[in-house]
Amino acid sequence: MLDSLVSFSAFLLDSNGYKQAVGHLAQWTSLTAALQPRPFEKAGSFIRKGNGEGQILAGTTNRSGRMAVREISGALSRIEIQPLNPVTLPNLSKQLKAIGVFSDGSTQDLTASVLWSSSNTAVAQVHLNAKERGKVYGLSAGTVTVTATLGQVAGSATLSVSSATVSSMTLSPPTSLPVGHVVRFKALATLSDNTVLDVTDAATWYSTGAVSGYEVASAGSLYLTTAGVKTVAAYLPTTYAFASYTLTSASLSSMTILPLETRVPIGAEAQLSLHIALSDNTSLDVTEQATWTSSDDQLAQVANDWAHSGRLTALKAGTVTLTARYKGQVQTKVYTITE
Repeated sequence: MLDSLVSFSAFLLDSNGYKQAVGHLAQWTSLTAALQPRPFEKAGSFIRKGNGEGQILAGTTNRSGRMAVREISGALSRIEIQPLNPVTLPNLSKQLKAIGVFSDGSTQDLTASVLWSSSNTAVAQVHLNAKERGKVYGLSAGTVTVTATLGQVAGSATLSVSSATVSSMTLSPPTSLPVGHVVRFKALATLSDNTVLDVTDAATWYSTGAVSGYEVASAGSLYLTTAGVKTVAAYLPTTYAFASYTLTSASLSSMTILPLETRVPIGAEAQLSLHIALSDNTSLDVTEQATWTSSDDQLAQVANDWAHSGRLTALKAGTVTLTARYKGQVQTKVYTITE
């Protein structure tokens, strides 16, 4: 869509198979006049000034990469805000997304492009800075209408700021984890009204020992380095939770791309995931750490950024092979894009 903001991400894959975000360090260049850099936005941001296909180039001191970008031919029909019926608490934030649905059936994440607003800033306010667009901060109990607007099209959702207080908080996943992988932890708060709220993104995360708290994907994502017993903790303004984890030396046995369905209609999106089986009979979702490629970007593209890693977008009818690479291992799957 013309005049919409488009954000790209850049990642560096090291010899250990660790995918590190380097977009903030890269020199970004557009190889198409349809996309113009926006230097005052976050790194990798461009504004669409025309239609057509081209390429975006990102480079650091000794590495470079490029990706194809495509034209969205349809007009913007509506904006959907995700998640549905969001809930937060006073003094906590909630990240929302604005998904544009176009007349040709395609979709695009417009979170960075839309104008966000709250119907009652005494209850909840939206962050306006470039790095936190779509993040809503709860101030007092009540409900507000959060609206995302782009041009003449707007979408809205009702956000509730609960009056309940946090009674306790727990962390997941299970307490046995393999070293050498990035694992996303989740923080769940049990409230005084007995409801459970996912506060992973709102919490502040810490780790001890050889568990490194790199900002690799989102809050709660940690890179597990050496075997042993380590502690992970998540903090909210009024409470905290911590858990001890035994990091094992289990090795990678096999990889599987899910779901099993391999037919995707033109204009649709499908969220793929990469699961690894380990030698101790446990499994791990490594979708975000995998590097995804398509054998034909004209037929189907697959995303690699943290927020959408593994998301397939079907463009034209045909057969395409999608590849997921992780720690030197390769897994492929053939998809049919249907009319």
